[in-house]
Amino acid sequence: MAVAAFAPLDVDGEPQRRTHGLPPTCERPCVDLAHLRRFTLGDRLLEDEVLGLFEQQAGEVIATLGRATQSRDWTMATHTVKGSARAVGAFEVASIAERLETEGPDGTRTRQLIEEIEAALGRARRFIAANRLTNAGEMLAHR
Repeated sequence: MAVAAFAPLDVDGEPQRRTHGLPPTCERPCVDLAHLRRFTLGDRLLEDEVLGLFEQQAGEVIATLGRATQSRDWTMATHTVKGSARAVGAFEVASIAERLETEGPDGTRTRQLIEEIEAALGRARRFIAANRLTNAGEMLAHR
């Protein structure tokens, strides 16, 4: 059976079939690997590095949101995570970040949106981890 190169694999290394390649909690891929692979020109080592940077930066920025009291700090944090999420194909995270950017630090939905982006980032991290594990052999072959 031919499987697209970007299909996420389950823990046994088999393509996820029941959810059409999506983790059960994602409506679409948590990270669009086809988008990322166009961005990295198919370089799997670069892909892994970019995903690692995204995870680190997004986590730091989300933590900053809890402390941001100035509109400028809020806008910078939400805009940063929105852009980096779009760059790697984490479009759910980017969409929530965009809503947070508009809502502002004192908005009526701010707390709910922070919880949503934390959950979306958690799903993206699990998706990234699962795909990193499937790429381990390929990465060793590149070194």
